[in-house]
Amino acid sequence: MTLPILSLLFQASQLPTMILPAPKVCVAGKAVNLTSSLRVVSTEKSFASTIFAFETDWNITKARGAKQVNVSLNPKLKYEEYRIDFGTQISVAVSSRVGLSWALQSLGQLIGSRPKVSRIQDSPEVPFRCLTMDVARRFHSKSTLRTMVRWCQLGKVRYMQLHLTDDQNWMLPTTVLKGIDSRNQHHLPSYSPAELKELQAFASPRGVTIIPEIDIPGHSSLLVAHDPAVFKIQGSGSSNCVNIGSSIVREKLKALLDETAQLFPDSPYIHIGGDEAWYPNAEKDPQVNAAMERIGDGTNPSQVFVDFVSDMAEHVIRLKKTPIVWEGFSPSDYAKKRIPKQTVVVAWEGAYYPPDRLVKDGFKVINAGWDPNYVVNHFPYEAYTLVPLERLYKSSYKRFGIVDFSDPAKSSTSFPSSNQLLGSMLCWWEGHEWNAHRILPDRIAAFGSRLWNPAGETDIDSFNLRYLGGLEKTLVRAFPATATFHRPWDDYDAQNPNNKGHLELHSSSPGLKIAYRTDGRVPTLQDISDQRDITIKDSTVLTVQAYLGSIPVGDTEYRSLFQFHVINNLAYARSVTTSCESDPEFSADLVTNGIGDILSEHWIAYPNPQTLTIDLGSATAVGRIEVVAFWATGAPTKYRLSLSTDGKSFSTVVDASNQTAPTTKEGYIHRFSPVKARYIRIQTLGGSLYPSTMTRINEIRAFAN
Repeated sequence: MTLPILSLLFQASQLPTMILPAPKVCVAGKAVNLTSSLRVVSTEKSFASTIFAFETDWNITKARGAKQVNVSLNPKLKYEEYRIDFGTQISVAVSSRVGLSWALQSLGQLIGSRPKVSRIQDSPEVPFRCLTMDVARRFHSKSTLRTMVRWCQLGKVRYMQLHLTDDQNWMLPTTVLKGIDSRNQHHLPSYSPAELKELQAFASPRGVTIIPEIDIPGHSSLLVAHDPAVFKIQGSGSSNCVNIGSSIVREKLKALLDETAQLFPDSPYIHIGGDEAWYPNAEKDPQVNAAMERIGDGTNPSQVFVDFVSDMAEHVIRLKKTPIVWEGFSPSDYAKKRIPKQTVVVAWEGAYYPPDRLVKDGFKVINAGWDPNYVVNHFPYEAYTLVPLERLYKSSYKRFGIVDFSDPAKSSTSFPSSNQLLGSMLCWWEGHEWNAHRILPDRIAAFGSRLWNPAGETDIDSFNLRYLGGLEKTLVRAFPATATFHRPWDDYDAQNPNNKGHLELHSSSPGLKIAYRTDGRVPTLQDISDQRDITIKDSTVLTVQAYLGSIPVGDTEYRSLFQFHVINNLAYARSVTTSCESDPEFSADLVTNGIGDILSEHWIAYPNPQTLTIDLGSATAVGRIEVVAFWATGAPTKYRLSLSTDGKSFSTVVDASNQTAPTTKEGYIHRFSPVKARYIRIQTLGGSLYPSTMTRINEIRAFAN
């Protein structure tokens, strides 16, 4: 752990409580000494698995003199509400297992401290707080999904939705469509029923319920390829949308929903997709045409689409579940009348059915607006579309924002409080699982905290202190085996990639054996090795797993290692300031770390225009500036560069506001007559990389000539 984090943890220990999210009611009292020696007692048998998970996760001992925690059932409390009273003994009152999960999570976060508190009473502001994991574009191991459950537990995020099917891969086990996963692009089978049941058994006692998503009728290329005679729309150029008019297709998919309901018995929801379906000339298909005639005069294929979604939603309701759909159909009297009002609509873009119209038309709505709720690790590049963490933390579930806009006044829609607004969904799309480990933990915690207690979670610095404290405790439990990679900096040659190093493995227990791999896969017993010297080729994903005998212990740690060059220049390691909200993973100081060839390490400036200022330390001659922008797609990047001696008065030296030259790995090179300057400022103006409102800068270098 770095010294800055240790310092933050020290400061966090001075807070009244270390709890994340901030409790709504926290009554001061005498200092309570909380250790991991606790005796949790309850006569409620349904609480047993939750108590066992708590004792396992927090390594609870029951030594003589252990403080007793008495857990009781109080039906008068709300479903997720909990109350903890501190004294000689600790009393916990809840009305559900979920409430108990949150109570014990809060109690666990206090272990090892002396909080001055007599009572905590807490409940969430909104019921729907959900992380969506896209496991259908890229593979995510069971271990990674367990880790994501742990992050949800830390932020008290109630649901984790699995996006199980898409055009690339099919990860939902099924006998109705046997063999459909044989076309998976990652060449791995779907999850097995046993694996998904195991995940649910892990998540449920920790307060997290798994929601399944089957994305139909669009995003269904694998379905169409699996049986084109049944699923393809005849006469249409579409290959991603099933035949929305076919009664046979509908019956097969209803049977699939039956399987899904049985596989996820604890989920109150089934998400049935409904977005981005493409069906040109669908009216040429006899079955679609027949469906149009059945619906009535003036019908077109878009109404058949609505009828299909409604039919699937009605079947989910018959299964005693609540259907969730993406905003993927347009406003119409037919949609308003046909789609069951029990259906929950996820508003994510506003281009199909604007959120204000959804509310006006009586639908229950979940906010998944791109700004701030999308985290897109764009396929197949290491580009990210996400808003800075600070912006996510400050957001409201009542504000629906988009990232791709030309008029800032139309970038979002806000609402007053309404029982139709159920909460929000944080969506992880297209990403590698190792990137999920890097990008998601603090975002899940910020997302969950803000939704839980928006009135109490207003200080990003306070959040960071509590998050780091909770993160440290979670890391110890989740990853009993970790790795440190040492590079030979003393012998470093800036002209050649720094690609060799020594691996140091660590375990939390002397009885553990450690296995590792460098290909991103979960290590097995066969991967236990004494070899510690590693050579990195381009990029390497290091995975580390602890074993006790032949049994894996904890989850797999993922770490990306890169081959890179460091280029010394006037701006190298210099301090920066920016007008942009901050993000720890895409911070402004990345532009002066000397490394421009790690594609995924870039500063994200959003929304344009933003400024970033580099302080060179003293006035010096500057005659060349190189700007390394995100180069993978070659999309031009627009900006202006200016110089200053005092940090107040700036003169433009480069106007690239109409730049059309493609980006390259070497960067844009600007030469001009040397000018004395202490400060270099870039103003970001967008470009042709999506979205134009966001600029990604990897490095800015300065030279005398």
